[in-house]
Amino acid sequence: MAGFRTRKRIKPLSFKTAILISLAIFLVISIQTFLFIEKRIEPAMLNIANTKVEQLAAGAINEAIRMKIADGTDFKDLVYFKQDGDGKIKAVLFNYNEQTRIVGEATARVSNTLKELEAVPLVIPLGQALNSNILATIGPDVPITMVPMGSVKVNLIPEVREVGINGVHVNVHMDVEAKVNVVIPFATKPTIVKTQIPLTQGLFMGEVPDYYFKGDTGGDGHSNPSLLPPLQMDDTDLKKEEKK
Repeated sequence: MAGFRTRKRIKPLSFKTAILISLAIFLVISIQTFLFIEKRIEPAMLNIANTKVEQLAAGAINEAIRMKIADGTDFKDLVYFKQDGDGKIKAVLFNYNEQTRIVGEATARVSNTLKELEAVPLVIPLGQALNSNILATIGPDVPITMVPMGSVKVNLIPEVREVGINGVHVNVHMDVEAKVNVVIPFATKPTIVKTQIPLTQGLFMGEVPDYYFKGDTGGDGHSNPSLLPPLQMDDTDLKKEEKK
């Protein structure tokens, strides 16, 4: 028939063209997957990793300080009360030499502990970042690395309060602060590990000095505890140390 046209056969793709198209599709899917991980999973992974590192570091620091320092700290060596001739407490003081020893030793131990933790293998199942109870244990596992950075800060913090009508209770704890980097593949997050460790405590029976202040009544109708002035460092010990 004169009006009939035959269809042209579509030539099959060459092997080279098929490979190029497959590679292009794979590349597009890979980019989309990477963007999804970066926008959705990465922040969740960093938060989980950050929490895991903080818990591990704080626990290890607490254990190191308790075993090596807190158990060997004598309240009488660190804290003493200065009295006048009538037996009144005039000041509550830190022994400068003992304070310096404790802070220096604690700083060194915390630094060493963090270096040891750097080699501890930590992982998070990728499914945990999806916030699903069903997928929480599904891998692959994402490795976490903790890298110490900067110096460690250690402070001795006293809490001094009146007990009854003629007693003074002193509780000393150690505040530790350390900067670390939390590292997962393709992302890093700096964080500060903070922990507080009870160090020593003691009770002194004697007449409470006139210059402590009474706390004002709070909004709940209860009185705030009566406190002595903040714990001081003994200037005499400091001057002796400077002369050495």
